[in-house]
Amino acid sequence: MNRTTIWIALAVLFAGGCASSPVVFVSDTASPPPSDASVLILPADIEISELGAAPIYIRPRADWSQAATQGLYDALDVWFSERGVKPIRYAHDTIANEDSEVIRVATINLDIIQWAQEEGAFHGIYSVPSEFMDRLDEYGADYALFVTMFARRDPGSGVLLTYNLLTGSLFRAALFDLADGKVVWANIVPMAWLRLRMGNPAEADAERWLRSFETLFHGFPL
Repeated sequence: MNRTTIWIALAVLFAGGCASSPVVFVSDTASPPPSDASVLILPADIEISELGAAPIYIRPRADWSQAATQGLYDALDVWFSERGVKPIRYAHDTIANEDSEVIRVATINLDIIQWAQEEGAFHGIYSVPSEFMDRLDEYGADYALFVTMFARRDPGSGVLLTYNLLTGSLFRAALFDLADGKVVWANIVPMAWLRLRMGNPAEADAERWLRSFETLFHGFPL
């Protein structure tokens, strides 16, 4: 069995075990959303890497990551607008220094939610402190969305692996209420990128992104 076949087999194995079971968190204390809700799209944390001759050799591709990030933003604009939700873009391509704590704590929240959901542990109230969220008041949004994805692509087969023995589940999103900083909803989907037909995310069009959202935004409250 050659290297490409092995990676395809691993992808199929983990897809069968994980793709049908999204790790979804929905807050039972969140306030009902307004009828004209708006969502601030925070800078996404996306890294697409290329697998080398050996699985342990991983080369991050800034060009793929940047193209995938832009594709994500464009598709989110369409997806939210179709749902009657106003998308608001963050003012910069990357997070400003004064807002860096928002991203850091948002990532920690996702880590804890993922662990709690997978382990069946007791859930607390997840949130970003108000002193960080207050800095986003200028956008006038009701919510903030944060998406992260780390993926490894096999250049030989073109298979995009978002779940493997080394990296685990790495396509995640969380929605925060900007009124109090609490996490309203979060989801971790190991193989959502399979809905992009295992292609290079840098080349994914809006249609393929929107298909992936059917899985990523499972149980989304807006």
